[in-house]
Formats: sequence, C-alpha cells, structure tokens
Amino acid sequence: HYKVDDNIKQDVMSKVNDYFNNDSPTIFLMARTRTRHGNRCYLDWNPDNWPIFTKKLIDELDVNIISLSIKTQGSRGGSNGLASHQLFKDLQHKIMDFEMDKDDSDSFEKQLAILKNTKCSIYGASGAAVVPFFVNTPTFTQQTKEEGFRLELGWEKDLMNFKHFKNFDKYKNNDIYDSPVQELFDEFVSFYKEL
Repeated sequence: HYKVDDNIKQDVMSKVNDYFNNDSPTIFLMARTRTRHGNRCYLDWNPDNWPIFTKKLIDELDVNIISLSIKTQGSRGGSNGLASHQLFKDLQHKIMDFEMDKDDSDSFEKQLAILKNTKCSIYGASGAAVVPFFVNTPTFTQQTKEEGFRLELGWEKDLMNFKHFKNFDKYKNNDIYDSPVQELFDEFVSFYKEL
C-alpha cells in the first residue's frame, strides 16, 4: 500500500478540517463524466442525479462531502464538482470541491491524502475507482455489468481483501444513465452501515 506523504497530508487535512469545522464523517465523491466523439459515454449516470444523490447523503446521513472536480478534455473523462450546485446553497460547510489540476504535481498525492483520511469514498463508473485500493480505504462504486468485473481482479483483491468494497453493477452499459437515485442511495447506505 502507498504511504501518503506526511507534509501533504497535514496541509490537505488542515484545509479540509478548517472548511468543514464540524464532527460529521466525511465522504469523498467522484461524480464521473465523459463524452466520446461529442456524445455522452455509455458509462455515465445522468449528471442531474449526482447532486440529488449527494444532497440525500448530506441530509439523511449527516456527512460532509468532498467532491472531486477534474475537467474533461476531449474524450478524456473527468468528474463534476458539485459544491456550486443550487441544491447546496444553504449547506455551506457541508460540501466542498477538490480540484485536480493537471499542472499540480502533487494533486494525486493530495487525493490519496483525502482518501486515507475520510470515512469512505464513492466513485461513478470509472477505472479510477481502484485508486482507494492503493491506500486500503473503504470504497463504494457504481459500475456497469460489462465493466464492473475489472475492479475484482486478483491483484485488486490482494490489495483490499474486499472487506470494505462494494461494486454495485446492476445495470448494463447505457442503461446506467437512467438508473434511480434512491436505489443507488439505498445500496450505498447498506454498505455504509457496515463500516
């Protein structure tokens, strides 16, 4: 497992703790998005669902959310930062965006520091869902039937022992787009209660 740099960890977590300034658990969220040749990707969940899902997390589980923000470039995937969404205008200090800057040589290290120091993470259908494996932290991911198996290979099982990992892969490619918010929330809550 990867050891997070102590200086980066202190710097990142100081900013996170100052921002939230409460005793609620914190969850790291990656609201995956991608376009391919000008069309939405077959792995995308409806982007309108992510803020609704996230607000349910905050309201019903009383958690803080760190929302990963990675700008998409061409067909390269990214993640939608959610903190500026209108649903969160009255929830200041319960959600913050963490921006991954391609020019920041420490941005990945900062992401690992957050993952190592939060209760768990949630990833949309992305290969990036393996990132928490490298710091052995609990993670929940929404995948498709056709792609989800990629997160259950032998080397991944060796890293995680899969004690605190949930791969929710009920829907096929493209069908994931319209899958219900409440269903994903219920699946996550079931996972979260076991932590």
